Amino acid sequence: MAHGRLVWDGASSVLLMAACSSRRRGPSPGMGGREKVYEARVETRSPEHMLLRLSEECCQDLRLRPDRELQVELQFQLNRMPLCEMHFALDSLQDCTLLFPEPPAVGVPLPLNSCSTEDLDARLNARQREAVRAIAAPFSLQLPPLLLCGPPGSGKTFTLSLAVGMLLRDDTHRVLLCAHTEEAADTLVNDLLTLTDPPLAQGSLLRVQDPGRPVKMVSAAVQRSSLIGQSPTEFLLPGREEVQRSRVVLTSLRQAKHLTPLQLGTGYFTHILVDEAGCSPECETLLALCLADRSTRIVLAGDPAQLPPLVHSEFARERGLQRPLLERLCALYPEPCCCRLELNEQYRTQQHIVSLVSELFYGGELRAASKQPAHKDFFPVSFFVAWGAEKSCCGYYNYAEVLEVVEQVESLCKRWPVSWGKLEEGSLGVVTTSPGQARFLRAELLQRSLHCVTVESAFTGPGRYFRVLFVSVVRTRHTYKEPVPGVGGRRRELPQEEDSVEDRELGFLSSPRMLRSVMLRAQSLLAVVGDPVALCTMGKCRRVWERYLALCHKRDSLHGATLPEILAQIDSLETSRSCMLNPLAPEFVPLSRRLPAPLPCLTNKKIQFQRFKHPAQRDLYGHAFPLGGPPCPLPLPVGRHSVYGRSPSPLPRPDPSTRSNLLCGSPYRSRLLMPLPMSVPSSGYGNCVPMDPRMMACQAAMAYNLSLLQNAGGGLSPTVLSSRSPSPLSPFRSPPDGSMELGKPGREDMRPSFGALQLWEEGGGHDRVGWAVGLGWG
Repeated sequence: MAHGRLVWDGASSVLLMAACSSRRRGPSPGMGGREKVYEARVETRSPEHMLLRLSEECCQDLRLRPDRELQVELQFQLNRMPLCEMHFALDSLQDCTLLFPEPPAVGVPLPLNSCSTEDLDARLNARQREAVRAIAAPFSLQLPPLLLCGPPGSGKTFTLSLAVGMLLRDDTHRVLLCAHTEEAADTLVNDLLTLTDPPLAQGSLLRVQDPGRPVKMVSAAVQRSSLIGQSPTEFLLPGREEVQRSRVVLTSLRQAKHLTPLQLGTGYFTHILVDEAGCSPECETLLALCLADRSTRIVLAGDPAQLPPLVHSEFARERGLQRPLLERLCALYPEPCCCRLELNEQYRTQQHIVSLVSELFYGGELRAASKQPAHKDFFPVSFFVAWGAEKSCCGYYNYAEVLEVVEQVESLCKRWPVSWGKLEEGSLGVVTTSPGQARFLRAELLQRSLHCVTVESAFTGPGRYFRVLFVSVVRTRHTYKEPVPGVGGRRRELPQEEDSVEDRELGFLSSPRMLRSVMLRAQSLLAVVGDPVALCTMGKCRRVWERYLALCHKRDSLHGATLPEILAQIDSLETSRSCMLNPLAPEFVPLSRRLPAPLPCLTNKKIQFQRFKHPAQRDLYGHAFPLGGPPCPLPLPVGRHSVYGRSPSPLPRPDPSTRSNLLCGSPYRSRLLMPLPMSVPSSGYGNCVPMDPRMMACQAAMAYNLSLLQNAGGGLSPTVLSSRSPSPLSPFRSPPDGSMELGKPGREDMRPSFGALQLWEEGGGHDRVGWAVGLGWG
């Protein structure tokens, strides 16, 4: 899966040649009888298809016509340009102290007296004002790169836009503003045009566009700040004069490489601001820092806890090269630090969603600063159960979740509240991790004419925000493989908070960073569709989903199943995972080495019982049992264990109300048993079996053997298992003559028949009280 994603994301061209079946129709001309290989450029790609641009020569040689199918052999060519750009950034960097700055002192505040409170925008909160003052601080104050950290929706882009307007009040300031994608850079242009006060002068803003980007994909406001050639269909790269006439240069990180060959000199830009710096690799961020020196004020804004960029190389991941520069500097700076500015108010998401995300991921420090309206019938945090199994076809897909999502979307569109505004395209969103799932979702939504829904991938990083967001989990336990320790070669272990390639493959089940970034993209309603048992038993996010389901159960927003039913299935699944070996099973001896079994011997020796002790005192039990009184009664556990999602016994527990075993429905029914041998009964002891203390310490063994007795007894009432019910039978007593009577004539022909189980309470006045199983001899 990871290799396929590397080819899909990194392939820039394709080498193709006609397949053998097509070549039989006629050889290709030229090349001295050898087959010709053609190169086709990858125009666009989507989860369903990849569009190639073929040359005219290729079309003529292969006799291509409309609506004709041709089998070809393909070889994808990876795009090496991003790696070359990163090497170029490292070679162009003049001062390495920008990457490894001296950590600032702990707890020392910044002398921020550069602007008064009246000069700042009234829409800024206290921490945002502190950030703007730090960005606009005088150059006499030598500062390492400033880190503006905050979750999505905390106002980082808003703060940067107002800080640029503050900087432009000084005619000596020149600002380079960078984003991680072209679309994000266009959003920054719109923010600068609408938020800065006073407005930007004509020609003071320059937008550096990708030359290969179509002009029609850009809005008219962004086109006015970009350079367009004589042909209105292509963008032009700026020269040195165009850059020097502008006071604000706005570009993506990859297009910032075009500014270095202009020989502007390091330190030309007084301020370099990078938005969403946590989405880009460190070497890609250096494309903007190549124009900086020690006097340049550098600001990195982003969320260090969000999903980092995907690095496919295991060699690079073992050395931490997947970490963005923002995340590495956050680990370098001490806490608290004056150069690390934290924003803890969320302005875009409903308060119940923010409270849950704050509790799970941000230690309760994140607060909701907006009042988003909620639906009267749906709690803002909801879960819809979809029992299904995923299949693999161009990625995993789960059609049960597809149908559940579409049905809930259709139902919600009919009950769209007025407080949410007009129902239009982009009002609802569906996020998934599988391209195959996205393809089936789009097809089913299109079939039902639900054009207001947008289906996106969770790997795109910070993206659009939706009034209602559905999360399709896709993965279940049907294709999950338990990790085997020691398998996979010698690998350096990653930190626990890092997301490995396997975690990304499991998606929302094992990637906490992906989960926290997706949750905050919902404004009024967050609905998760998936298998709750798989979410609570797989991956690193099981505790997160346990808390999520508990909240949904408390707010009556858990649809499709009840929490007790889910917990019962989890217990049954834990049963099947733990019942692997029988610790009390006899040692296996090959048949050729077995000795003939000895016949029972006559003896008049009394049996010495051992008083039951706590399982923690196993060291007191040896081969020769110590003398003591009769065994103490062992109560059967009822109810559920205090540990959420775990079972202390490898067998299903009895229901407290019916005293019967909890049955678990498909697909998590336990099929494993643990047979343990019982002791041989004796007629001298009233056809009762003295229980081995080691077996009494193992509750699972007791429960299993007692269940066998019930089943064989034929109609044994389950209430007999209750220790509260008094036994109508007489207690166990030793025979008067003190013998076992195993050697009397005719005893070897007897066959046992199962009877009833007798339980007595401790201290009931009996001289021999304990566990005994009544067996009738016929």
